[in-house]
Amino acid sequence: MSTKSRRESGKRRKGERARRCRRCGCTEKRACKGGCSWVLDTNVCDACLTTHERALQMLAALIRDDAFELRNRVEALNKRTDQSENLLRAMLNKGGRR
Repeated sequence: MSTKSRRESGKRRKGERARRCRRCGCTEKRACKGGCSWVLDTNVCDACLTTHERALQMLAALIRDDAFELRNRVEALNKRTDQSENLLRAMLNKGGRR
């Protein structure tokens, strides 16, 4: 979750301390030269990430996206299964009344 817009606006939640990058010391009000944004829920800006850390962040994002897609597919499958079961029950009930 990038907070570029929050950094640009300088808005924080009430009682929230200003974030500071633990590597370069930039803050929401004093960003790195050329700009930067927060990396997910860490206290490191994207300008300070190593190549390894960038790869890990990308992998984490892919896993989250895959999990979201999988959850949606399971929900759709459950809905179809429920519809099939309801149709089968209706057919069985209709056939038993003859």
